[in-house]
Amino acid sequence: MVQELKTDPAKFWREALAKDGPIEIWEINGERWLFNGNHRYQAAVQAGVDIPTSHIKIVDKTGLTIPTWRFDQMTWLSGLK
Repeated sequence: MVQELKTDPAKFWREALAKDGPIEIWEINGERWLFNGNHRYQAAVQAGVDIPTSHIKIVDKTGLTIPTWRFDQMTWLSGLK
């Protein structure tokens, strides 16, 4: 994914949106959580490529009881942090 983003980011985002939908972020009680699109998000960070705002969907989930884990609390595989 990183190489695809570096080579042709417009094509990558167009195809990713068609295939996987938008990157979905849930807002719960004022905090934002990445719900869908982790691999695309991480690839964009590694490639240094912006995510088009039209490919991000923010959903208000305030008041719902949903088990969540903060991104900085996730267990990383060796060499990937």
